[in-house]
Amino acid sequence: MTTANTLDAQAFNMDSLLEGTLDDLAQVPEFVTFPAGSHRINMTWEMPTKDRPTSIGLKLTAIETLELNDSSASPLVPGSMTTISFKMDNEYGQSNYRKVITSLSAHYGAGTNREIMEKSAGAECLVVTSLRKGKVTEAYPNPIAYTQIVEIAPV
Repeated sequence: MTTANTLDAQAFNMDSLLEGTLDDLAQVPEFVTFPAGSHRINMTWEMPTKDRPTSIGLKLTAIETLELNDSSASPLVPGSMTTISFKMDNEYGQSNYRKVITSLSAHYGAGTNREIMEKSAGAECLVVTSLRKGKVTEAYPNPIAYTQIVEIAPV
């Protein structure tokens, strides 16, 4: 286990946790597919890693749902997260990334893609999302839905 995945050993006190209530226990935010609609979010960037050398991630953390396209859908629980993955080794990933960077540069000004990412890291934004269904395959006869960004604007 790495220290990033464990609680601080000096701050950890088993007795206080056992004598506490549910509110004293850590809760990891839930990763979900955002429903189609408009949401207020905080955004952070995830740079390529050894496991994802050609992908840039955009993590959206829900603050509140403003409007849903489907009235039967449930609004997001604050703190819920999703990650949009831009696969930069193909034109579709680059095109979707370009759409987001274009919107952000309208607010943060011109610069390199990296500079715009750095300026927008941690920003509160309004985002309009849609859903894209994955491909039906033998392994996935009921494909999962992926969150897509239709529009994004810092507030």
